[in-house]
Amino acid sequence: MKKVKPEEPLKARKLIRINDYTWIEKKANESDEATRERFLQKLAKAENARDYHSEF
Repeated sequence: MKKVKPEEPLKARKLIRINDYTWIEKKANESDEATRERFLQKLAKAENARDYHSEF
C-alpha cells in the first residue's frame, strides 16, 4: 500500500544549542529558555538516578 503524504510540507525543526556538542529539538510552542531548562532538569534527574544506583 502506498503511503499518503500530507498536503502541507512538514515544518523544519528548530534546534537549540546547549553547548558545543549538544543540540536539542525545540517544541513549536515553547521558548528557547524553557526548552533549555526542561533539558537540564531531565539531565539532572538522570545524573541523580545514576548516582543512586552506583551506591549498591
